[in-house]
Amino acid sequence: MNINKDKTLKVKEQESNSILAFLIIIIISIIIFAFLFFTILRPFLSEFFTGKQTLKKPIFEVAISSPKDGEKIPILQGKAESNIEVVASSNQPINKVNIFINGVLVEGLNKEPYIFKWETTTTGVYSIYAEAVNDQNEKKESLPIELTVYSPEEEEEKETLLEKTNRVISEIDYRKPNGSPKVCYLTESPIEIDGITEKWEDFDSFSAFKATYNTKALTSPSDLSGRFYSVWDDKYLYIIIDVTDDVLTPLGKENDILKGDGLLLSIDSNLYGDLNERILNADDYQLFISPGNFSNIPAQVKTIVPEQFELIGIEVDSSIKVGGYYIELKIPWIQIGIQNPQDETPFGFNLDILDTDNLGECELIISSSPLANSQDALTFGTLILIKPS
Repeated sequence: MNINKDKTLKVKEQESNSILAFLIIIIISIIIFAFLFFTILRPFLSEFFTGKQTLKKPIFEVAISSPKDGEKIPILQGKAESNIEVVASSNQPINKVNIFINGVLVEGLNKEPYIFKWETTTTGVYSIYAEAVNDQNEKKESLPIELTVYSPEEEEEKETLLEKTNRVISEIDYRKPNGSPKVCYLTESPIEIDGITEKWEDFDSFSAFKATYNTKALTSPSDLSGRFYSVWDDKYLYIIIDVTDDVLTPLGKENDILKGDGLLLSIDSNLYGDLNERILNADDYQLFISPGNFSNIPAQVKTIVPEQFELIGIEVDSSIKVGGYYIELKIPWIQIGIQNPQDETPFGFNLDILDTDNLGECELIISSSPLANSQDALTFGTLILIKPS
């Protein structure tokens, strides 16, 4: 009887241990499941049943990797060379990478590596940017870079001229908030106004125009940008303006030149006499220059200030280019209040480029002075006459 009793107790003990082990396994399983659910499965299931999904951020980037912004390239053996290298990435395949120099399309690259071997024989500052186009016809532009092409043979002479220019700028009074003075060098021979622009390429130029009216309308340099060159002699001020404008607006009628694309040139002939005067007075001049319609209406100049003032002896010509136009001007000094132009003379100066994609409605203005307001003389920049030594 005792033996049977012991066996019964052992069986019960084994059953109790089995139940306990089973319960422990269940508890451990619940703990593991809870851990997995709250750390891994729950976020996934929550997004699945609520319709929320994590979307990858669209990628579309383009940049010029070489050369670097501000780099200087010498002319050697008659030409300057540089490999313009572009990197581009997109979630969609890239069909083409376009390269623009001074707002003009110069090359289209269809496959990697996106490298364009650029050559030039002309010194100056060049603005370069790239545009990538994917197979959805989406476009992305890089930030622009500027390259300076120089001639080592002329560097010593130019440094001497630069020293004189810097000295004059440091000695004169001018409206400093409106940017550094632009420089106009003396020409050794008169400039012919004939629509041929190549002769200007050796002269000093300015291209850092800023949007001063409806700034949001400026989408890219190909939309509206410009570069102007200027020289002088004892009788005339000569200016050429290279305008990039993707939509040229022809004139309606010959007397409606203010309704189309054009330029507004503002000159304060007596800068020291009214350095702190806002109101335009008798020594201030404003000229509106129209390129015409490149057909039956020629380029024209209209005096805005002073009113009903007839310009005599001014010459103007224009020519069309791909994506824009050129305007050349020859202005007698006496017609803008300057009797005897002298070396190291400063005067107030601003050049506005007006974009009127819809006839009669000015959509955008870019200016040579960053704060320009055509009605406020204090916002005009400065142009200095310099005679090379």
